[in-house]
Amino acid sequence: ITFTLPSAAAGMNMCFKNTQGNAQSIRIDAASGDYIVKSDGNRTSASGEYYGCTASAACMVCVVAYDDTDWHVTSARGTWAEE
Repeated sequence: ITFTLPSAAAGMNMCFKNTQGNAQSIRIDAASGDYIVKSDGNRTSASGEYYGCTASAACMVCVVAYDDTDWHVTSARGTWAEE
């Protein structure tokens, strides 16, 4: 499942989670010009890059827009990686 984040605006926030018994891969895409600041504190290597979780029922992620270009991961479960 792919979710495209809207253009970042300070204070916006979203969470994505697989439902019980659902083990699909989750992918969140940043809008062009936006970045995802991953749970390790590093930004995605290019704007518009995405962050994905392997197919697991445990996949969950919450992001908050810190400013008009950066979505920060505030919590995550499962195995997430820049792809």
